Amino acid sequence: MKIKISACTAKGSHIENQDCLCATGLCPEQTSFWADRKEVEVPFLYAAVSDGIGSGAESQYLARLACETFAKAVEAVPPISLYDIPGGGELHADLPYCGVLKAAHAVYDTLQTLHAEGGCTLTGCCLTAPAPNPDPDIQPHTHFSMASVGDSACFWYRPHRQVGEPVQLLNYPQNLFYSRKKAGLATSVFEKRILEAYLGMPAEKLERSRCIQVVTIDDVWPGDRFLLCSDGVYGQLPEALLKKLLGLRWITAKTLVNAATFVPHSDNATAILIDIL
Repeated sequence: MKIKISACTAKGSHIENQDCLCATGLCPEQTSFWADRKEVEVPFLYAAVSDGIGSGAESQYLARLACETFAKAVEAVPPISLYDIPGGGELHADLPYCGVLKAAHAVYDTLQTLHAEGGCTLTGCCLTAPAPNPDPDIQPHTHFSMASVGDSACFWYRPHRQVGEPVQLLNYPQNLFYSRKKAGLATSVFEKRILEAYLGMPAEKLERSRCIQVVTIDDVWPGDRFLLCSDGVYGQLPEALLKKLLGLRWITAKTLVNAATFVPHSDNATAILIDIL
């Protein structure tokens, strides 16, 4: 599986950066970080974006803890194509979910230990190379799966999509603004700050209320592009502009973050851009 990946996080107009990111070959980083687009060939790739709630060192720590826990959970899987082992496809689909669930336990337990409130959001994904097929007429497909809690987002761009727009939002922001908008009710921009699901809630409650959003795509093709980002990116850039930028192949994660933080009063902004080659 050949991919190109770039990543970037910046504090925007804020004094501190409560966002964090992680990906195969990248350690969780904060404050100011960017990795230029590079081409790699790997059998397995993971990536995640986390956004701390509130401000201060606690939010930074929880966002980093969520990314580190997610990374450790998915790295525990043998570094081979999961489709080479019985039940591998099903195992791969569960990986991001298990990673997010373990991060939920870690964040909640930490808050209980510190007797503190708060939490973070987390959106993580995994890509797995297909098993080789001896039939040259059959093109094996790369497998994608994603799990999310909160309002960090994952976009999927596919050029020349036969049905629907080229860019699709794979998860739904879990805040009061989008919940009321989905129900056809009047909304206020301030409702975007009110999260209805986040890491910091009891993990059992997240499971029981099905707050962990899971998406799987079994037919990922060369040319597909995935964007993981915090609300500081998709919340600052107009939807039409963001979709147009994702269709430009020279765009990198740094380009998107710079565009999102260029405006006054910008939020922390983090993006990971993955191109399937």
